[in-house]
Parts: sequence; structure tokens; C-alpha cells
Amino acid sequence: MREIDFLFQPIRIRKAEFKNRTYMPAIHLHYTPSGEVTDQLIEFYRARAEGGVGAIALGGCPVDEVGGGFIMPGIYDDRFIPGFKRFVNEVKVNDVALGVQLFHAGRYAFSAVTGRQPVAPSAVASRYNPETPRELTKSEIVGIEDAFARAAYRAKTSGFDFVEVISSAGYLVSQFLSPVSNKRADEYGGSLSNRARFGVEVIKKIREAVGEMPLGVRLGGSDFIEGGNTIVEIMEIAKIFESAGVDFINVTGGWHETKVPQLPMCVPPGAYLYLAQSIKESVHVPVIASNRLSDPLVAARAVAWKKCDMVALARPLIADPDWPNKLKARKIEEIQPCIACNQGCFDSVFVGQPITCLVNPHAGYESTIKLKPLGKKAKVVVVGGGPGGSSAAIYFARRGADVTLFEKEKTLAIKLELCGASYFRKEFVRLKDYYDSVLPKLGVDVRLGTEVDAKTVKSLAPDIVVCATGAYPVLPKFALDAINRGQKNVYLADDVLSGNAYPDGTVMVVGGGAVGCEVALYIAERDLLNPDQTYFLLTEKAEPCERIFELSAKIRRPILVCEMLQKIARDVGKTTRWVILQQIERFGIETLTLSEIVELKPASAIVKSENRVREILADSFVIAVGYKADDKLASELKSLGLRVEVIGDAKNPAKITDATRQALELAAGFEI
Repeated sequence: MREIDFLFQPIRIRKAEFKNRTYMPAIHLHYTPSGEVTDQLIEFYRARAEGGVGAIALGGCPVDEVGGGFIMPGIYDDRFIPGFKRFVNEVKVNDVALGVQLFHAGRYAFSAVTGRQPVAPSAVASRYNPETPRELTKSEIVGIEDAFARAAYRAKTSGFDFVEVISSAGYLVSQFLSPVSNKRADEYGGSLSNRARFGVEVIKKIREAVGEMPLGVRLGGSDFIEGGNTIVEIMEIAKIFESAGVDFINVTGGWHETKVPQLPMCVPPGAYLYLAQSIKESVHVPVIASNRLSDPLVAARAVAWKKCDMVALARPLIADPDWPNKLKARKIEEIQPCIACNQGCFDSVFVGQPITCLVNPHAGYESTIKLKPLGKKAKVVVVGGGPGGSSAAIYFARRGADVTLFEKEKTLAIKLELCGASYFRKEFVRLKDYYDSVLPKLGVDVRLGTEVDAKTVKSLAPDIVVCATGAYPVLPKFALDAINRGQKNVYLADDVLSGNAYPDGTVMVVGGGAVGCEVALYIAERDLLNPDQTYFLLTEKAEPCERIFELSAKIRRPILVCEMLQKIARDVGKTTRWVILQQIERFGIETLTLSEIVELKPASAIVKSENRVREILADSFVIAVGYKADDKLASELKSLGLRVEVIGDAKNPAKITDATRQALELAAGFEI
């Protein structure tokens, strides 16, 4: 555990000293609807500063109105300085270093947001934004460079400790760097040194504007797009930027339009550390590593083993603002884990909504939702130990209530075990482990394997009953008919994901929503090499790489997902859905949409697709058509005159994010 100590050593960057090696990178929060600093923004970051993080980068902050938008903190005009000064004065606690990330989206800007045609090195559209940008003239390039410098000076004037230029994710500086987006024939295009010229000039002008203030760059370690820069070119770019005057390099992964997942839970912890390590071996300035470093030991070892000098923690600090303080105190089990689900954060960002968090719905609402101590002791009974019920128990206990939680299963949050059954979704189980650890420490009386009735609950004389009894799977008529005829090859998705059933032969999954896709992937994984086996065979060169890939990623029996609607995985968030679809395609899982099951036979299904009825052979059928709220107990309790609140799937089957949010709001708003 001594490795943890390396995270809490100070580090000097130019004349500034960062108190430890944890760094909260800039992340789009959508808390600034007019570009002005808000109470919501201040309170969000104040909580992270109080939580012990070493440095915070605010942003991205657009340096002009063409390259950003009204949903980001603006830094393109002096009118924003008073708000930034207020931000620094109120967030500068616990010796945290505060910085600003200077931002220009280039061709990634949307005219619907900015009201202007996006600009770029060349008139080349992207998969991220299909609008064709306007090619910048030389004078406009110089103008944007000057805008970066003026923005940096505003940051210094406002009292910030450092500035950072974003040159990653496919934004303007990285567009100049890449031969995919830079087709120029002048001194800003062509060779690598020419493509780096814009970034170099930005760095030099900022240095002239801010003097000895630390200046960093957030650099993509690889574009991860066809024809783009790889780590080989990026290492050279890092050297060029170091020579130009940067004091640290914050290394992240690929562009937004890459087909290589960067952030979802299918990405192994520390998967992209090699990018930071490669750049650290190429330069002499401190290097920050990013992406999937939420596991405290992975983060600590990254620094201890000299793969990087600092670690960037964005989503981990959204999930738990006290991550650094808890880790320093060796209270790892009390860290509320980021599970990389993206439901509250990046899914919200990409639909233009303020971010929150599945595991920490308080994120972003620190200024409006307060968990104040109760005026007098209250007795709370929670029925159901899923994410909603467990969260409600935690929040009520934090307010000082006497909480008893009943769960009919022998384990808490069994739904999280089902969600995490697939190898690529196993991070969900980390949240269950957190509940197991924290609830007893808060004094919650957890009674597992206990199914209670209304009379038992009333006998406890609770001030409030929280019904979080969940939902039960819907079994459609065609499935019931097959079961009643004695068919043994019809299974519920929950039974398969829990390991209580294993479909044989050719499998048809009925229902192509999130659960249907998850169970299809889970079944496919059972037939494939697991990651440890893949690693062993690969490193031992036991088989050709192509053969190992086939054994790891290509199923050897048919799996078909049948969906009534036009698209599968419609209920999966935007930043995860494409990954699931990509995995389904890679594995060779077939999909059939706009198709309705008419009948299940012992070895086939009668399917109606676009006014055509046909018979599809299958050996097993897995039903994943949805859930129905289990609100029976709530109705009985209300009839007995008890104060009852229903949350989560028992109220309306939806996402875990909804359940934890309802739990927080209920507990925070409760008064005796």
C-alpha cells in the first residue's frame, strides 16, 4: 500500500507547486448556460477542492465565439473576468492549484450552437460533425493564435495558477496536427513540423502573454483514426511542444470520432497508460496520464512505477469528490466508485444537458440539494436493497435517521450483478461492493434474505417507508404459451445473466433493448477466450494472431437478437450504444428488427417481419422484452395509513440513474 504515498507527494511545475499528483482535467459540465460562471459551477468544484485534489483545470473555455458555444465558460472577452475572479476566490481552498483549459473546437463546433460556420485547417468534414468547415486563411490563423494568448492573459488576470491548451480529441490544434484534417499546402500543412506550427505559435504567444505562469498542453496520445497520428508521431509532437515552451503534457486518448472505445467500462483500467509512458520517455517535463484511472491502486501504481508524474481523474471525482482524501486516509472501501457507465456524465454532455452521476446524483446539485441533519430522530424503513434502496438508506443515514433496510435476496443490489454479468460490463459490481461496505459503517440495519409484509413493516412504526421493490420481468403470451406446453428451452434474461440457466445451441434473444443486447453479449462471451486466456496465448505465441483474434471475438454458434422496433439498443446512452453495436457486429451476433414473435415452437419461432411471416430455427429462446413495476407492497402499506414513497423501478422501470436520483431527492427533502 506504500504505492499510494507516491500520489500524495508534491510536484513543482515551473514556479508553482502542486500539493499532490491528482489532477482533475477539464470536462464539459454544461453548468454555464450563458458562458458566465454560476453558483452551480462554483459549488461543484468547491466540493472537489475540499476533497483533496491537487489541481483542477476549468473548461474547456472557448477563446473565441466561433470555436465554442454558450454552454461553456467563456474566456473570449474581458466581461468574463469578474466571474473567473469569483470562481478563484471561492474554489481556492485546501491549497488546490486552479487552471483554465483554453479551447477551440475547429470543425467540431456546431453552427446550431455558435450561429457560425465552423472553421478548420482545411474544408474537410468529420464523422463527429458532418458540417463542412470553412478553411482558415493565414490572417485568421494568426488571429486565433492571438485569441489564445489574450484568453491566457485573462486567466492570469483572474488569479488562476496555470493554463492548458487542448490539443486532443479532434479539436482545432489536433486538426492542424493530423494529415486527415489538414490538407494545406502552405507552411501550416504538409510535414509534421509544418502541421505542428500552429500549436507551436499558440504556445509561444501564450508564453509571451503569461510569463512564468505554468503552461501545459492536453495532447492525444494517438488519434486512433485511419490515417491519423499514432503514438510514434505524437512522441515527436510532444518534443516539439516541449521545445516551444510547455511545462507539462496531459496525455489522453483518441479523437471523438474514433472507433476505438476510450471511456466506457469495456476499456480496462489503465488501458492507455502506455501512451503517457511513451511520451514521458520522450520529454523532460511532467506528464499526466488520463482515461480509466478510477481504481486507486491502478492510479497510484502509475505514478509509483514512473509511467507518469500525475494522474487525471475526471469521472472518479464526479463520482466521489472526496476520492483523494479517502485514499490518503486509506479508506479505499469508502470511495464511491466511478463505474464508467457514462449515464449521468458523457451521455448528458452529448445531448446538451448538465451532467450528473449514476453513483453520485449529488454531482452538479451541490448548490441546491443539501443533506442537512434532521431536526429530530426519524425511523426509516427501506424495502429493497437495489441501487435505489441502498442509496436511499445511505442518504437517510447521513442525515441522522435510524434506518432499517430489508432485502429479500441474500445479497444487496442483485440487479448490479446482472448488469455486470458480461465481462465488458463488470464495473457495475464495484458499486454493489461499495454498498456492502458503506451501509453497515453508517449504522444501517441491513437484513438480507428477508421478505417482509405490510404488517411487519407497520409493526416497526416507521416515520417513512421507502419502497424500492424493483420490477419483475415481463413474460409475453407467446412465451407463456410455450412454457405451459412444456417447453424447457424458454428462459428469462435475468435467469441467464444470474447463471441459473444456460441456453444451448442456436439462441434467439427476444427483445433488443439494453438487457437483450447484454444477454446476447454475455452468451457470446461464454463461448470465447477470456482476456487472461487471450493474453497467455498471445504472449506465448501459441497460435497465430489471427487465430487468437477469432477465438477471442468470433462466436462459433448462431445468436440472433429479435426486436420489434426499428433499432436495437435504443434505450442505451449515446456514448455507450455505439460500443455495444460494434461488439455485436464483431462477435457476429445477428440482429432482426421490425420483427414480432407470433409463436415459439420447440425448435423454431414464427416471426412476423414487415407483413411477412416466416419460421426461424432456434434451439433456445431468451426473453428480454421489459419489466413491470412491483408496487404491490407499496399499495398495501398505503392502505394501512403509513407514509410511503416509491422510487426506482417500483415506481417506473427506467435507468439506475433515475433510481439513485430519486433516492437523493427523497432523503434530502424529507421532514418529520
